[in-house]
Amino acid sequence: MKACEKIVRSDAEMKLYNRVVESVVEEFKILESKNNGDGFESVLFNKAIEAKYKSEKTKSFNIKDSDLYDDLNELKKLEINEEKESDDDLDDDDMELVNDDDSMNTVCPITMCEYVKPYKIKRCKHIFSKSALDQIMRNKHGPFECPMAGCRNRFQRGDISADLVFEAKLKMFRKRKAAIKRSQANFDDWNWFSFNNVCVCGF
Repeated sequence: MKACEKIVRSDAEMKLYNRVVESVVEEFKILESKNNGDGFESVLFNKAIEAKYKSEKTKSFNIKDSDLYDDLNELKKLEINEEKESDDDLDDDDMELVNDDDSMNTVCPITMCEYVKPYKIKRCKHIFSKSALDQIMRNKHGPFECPMAGCRNRFQRGDISADLVFEAKLKMFRKRKAAIKRSQANFDDWNWFSFNNVCVCGF
């Protein structure tokens, strides 16, 4: 859960930073018009962003501003329900799912494609797309061998179930990834403004 909370906090920080950059761009546009179209040193532009972000983060940062906040609350409810059915600590799985750099394993180890309807083998907790497990169990009665390399667990049809917690995490990560992509597009626009309107000195 801690890793997912980190993603939500990071998303809220990114949204705040985007708002700050948009605000500073508008401020510099006004200053430029009052300065007869003369540009400004890029260092001033960057320092203005840095100073305003630091100030705004202290005054108005709220993790609830993240578009992922409601998803996080829903995930917490799902984990509470799953913990009631299991004595295992879910944080280890959470840390395996989301890495330190906010990247995430979204690929089924059998299909080598994005997970679709992730299902978990209860005993060993390995997760696969449902279609992949259906293919393994096709025309067979079991027990079946877990297809994860190195795993010796055997399971029956009744030993697999939809992993709603994992699916919720996937949903959060995909939303986060899309938000980063949109933010990068905005930065490309802002960089265009900076390049064309702010004097880059020392080159």
